[in-house]
Amino acid sequence: GTYTVTETQPGGFADDTDVVGSEGGTLGNDVISEIALAAGVDGVDYDFIETAPAPEPEPEPELSSIAGTVEVDDGTPIPGVTVTLTGVDVNGEPVSLTTTTDANGDYVFEGLVEGTYTVTETQPGGFADDTDVVGSEGGTLGNDVISEISLGAGVDGVDYDFIETAPAPDPEPELGAVEGVVFRDANSDGQQASDDVVVPGVTVNLLDAAGNIVATAVTDASGAYTFSGLVPGDYTVELIPPAGEVLTIENIGDDVSDSDFSLSNNLVGVTVVANQVTQNIDAGLVVATPQTEATPPPVLALTGVSSGIAASVALFMIIAGFMTVHFTRRRTA
Repeated sequence: GTYTVTETQPGGFADDTDVVGSEGGTLGNDVISEIALAAGVDGVDYDFIETAPAPEPEPEPELSSIAGTVEVDDGTPIPGVTVTLTGVDVNGEPVSLTTTTDANGDYVFEGLVEGTYTVTETQPGGFADDTDVVGSEGGTLGNDVISEISLGAGVDGVDYDFIETAPAPDPEPELGAVEGVVFRDANSDGQQASDDVVVPGVTVNLLDAAGNIVATAVTDASGAYTFSGLVPGDYTVELIPPAGEVLTIENIGDDVSDSDFSLSNNLVGVTVVANQVTQNIDAGLVVATPQTEATPPPVLALTGVSSGIAASVALFMIIAGFMTVHFTRRRTA
């Protein structure tokens, strides 16, 4: 006889190309018709071919993140700080990531699978630890480390913050000063008397320990000069006498009112002390005379005289010379 074979499409499969068997027939959609089957014949291989369904895709895991800020306790962000994330995700895979804070002091670790994590801060130089902050998903607080953060799927853990204390500002340097007065020593006694006039407009230099001029002052209307804002240490003050004048004798009598500058080189050494003013570095001037400008007398060679007698003679000559100069100055004053 003549037959037709029809397949009921199985659920979940897609049609592929079916097969007409050994006795022929006409192929349709899930049907083979007009099969002429003779007596005693076995018609075989009338096959219906299907395409297996595609497997269901594995669902993408919901990813999470951990974020925070590194900042000073006054809210000032600290950029460039290294922060490290370590831990194990829900699949048992170890995780180790490192990042640095941005210009706003913020950091973030994204694309994390559910798991347990630790965030560690590398202490920024120049800052001291303050109290850090455990963020939204909890954790255990340590020194610059927040551990045992249990992070669920699709969760953003925030506010895992590290707080620092700003370094103390450098203390202001403790400085000192030097001051003095330039006067005209009317009686050439090396002391500033009440009737001695002050001398304005005199140049005074300050030299450092290496002999370099580091400051220059000019005496004011009261004859005074000042060098301020000086780093403590040893200095030299140099006086430039006006034309026609020289320094009077130094270090005679009361130190508050005497002349301190050397006759030989117009210099005096001073030591500046922090937070103190070195005062009364004064200079007395006298009118230059042939005697004050002359070179020192030659040293006499005494032979056959004891050392005690030689010393006495030398002292007598110094006193006599001083009295001569003193008398001459008084007459020319």
